[in-house]
Amino acid sequence: MLSIELPAVIESLRVFQEAASHEAEAAGFSPKGILNLQLVLEEILTNIFHHAYGEGGGPVFVELKATSGEIRIRIEDRGKPFNLLEAEEPDTTSPMEDRMVGGLGIMLIRRLARHLSYKREAGKNIVEILMEERA
Repeated sequence: MLSIELPAVIESLRVFQEAASHEAEAAGFSPKGILNLQLVLEEILTNIFHHAYGEGGGPVFVELKATSGEIRIRIEDRGKPFNLLEAEEPDTTSPMEDRMVGGLGIMLIRRLARHLSYKREAGKNIVEILMEERA
């Protein structure tokens, strides 16, 4: 198990992704599975970096638990409440110029994760993700 807490700034992304990649590799993930994990982390963490906190910023906590063929991720922040499970699916059928901005990252997370949950507890946003190696 690995636990990391870093400032919610874009410069922290690489540290989180490298730690997660190492754990996934140890759990037997393929390069494609590791890339999918990195994409999920990038989407969730950049949303936190850009939207959770105001000017003062704040921390992001990531916990990773790897077992053979799967990895469980818990991400916590103390920013504004945001339940990504309640976000509307983007309209991918309309012409690009008619679409609203945003939402594709959350759609990607939903498609790549086997399980995704959210709760607001003790002033924290808590997202839990289960990623599995796919054949």
